[in-house]
Amino acid sequence: SASAKGYFINQYEMNYKPGLDGLRWVALILVLIAPFISFLGGTNSGIYGVNLFFVLSGFLITSILLSDKSTTFSEAYKKFIARRALRIFPVYYLIILFYIIIRAEGINEDWPYLLSYTYNFHVSGLRHWEYHLYSPYWSLSVEEQFYLFFPFIVLLLNKRPKIQLIVFFTFITLAISERIFHFTP
Repeated sequence: SASAKGYFINQYEMNYKPGLDGLRWVALILVLIAPFISFLGGTNSGIYGVNLFFVLSGFLITSILLSDKSTTFSEAYKKFIARRALRIFPVYYLIILFYIIIRAEGINEDWPYLLSYTYNFHVSGLRHWEYHLYSPYWSLSVEEQFYLFFPFIVLLLNKRPKIQLIVFFTFITLAISERIFHFTP
C-alpha cells in the first residue's frame, strides 16, 4: 500500500547518514579490487572491505533500532525484519532461482544452504574453500543471521546498560579469543 511504502522510504531516509558514503566506497573498492590484488600475489583486500561493510551495517542497524519509537519489542522487531526482507529477499531469491534454472555449477549441493541463508556454515566446514560463483553468499548469510539476532540485544537490553556492557565485553572477549586460539574448524 502507499502508506506502507511511504513508511519504509521515510524510515530509511530518516536514518541515512551521508557522511558514511565515503567509507562505503572504500569498502566497495577493497572488495572489487581483491581479485586483481590476489592475482598479483598480494593480500586479499576483499576481506577488509567485507569487514568494513559489517561494521557499517552494525552501526546503521543499531541506530535504526534505537531510533524506532515502537511501543513493544515485538512491534519494533517485526517492522525491522519486514524492512530488511523487502530490501534484500526479492533480488536475492531471484538470483538463486536463476542459478537453479540454468543449473549453475554446484547448485545441486549448495541450493539448500543458499535458500536458508546458512551458506556460511556450509563453507566453514570445507577444508579447501576456493572462490567460486557462490562465494559472496557467505557474507550475505552472516548479515541475515545478524539481522535476526542482533535486534534482541539492542532492543531488549536498551534500558539495561550494565547487561549491555557485559554482553559487549563477552563478544569482544570471544572474538579476541577466537583470533588467538582459532576455535573455528
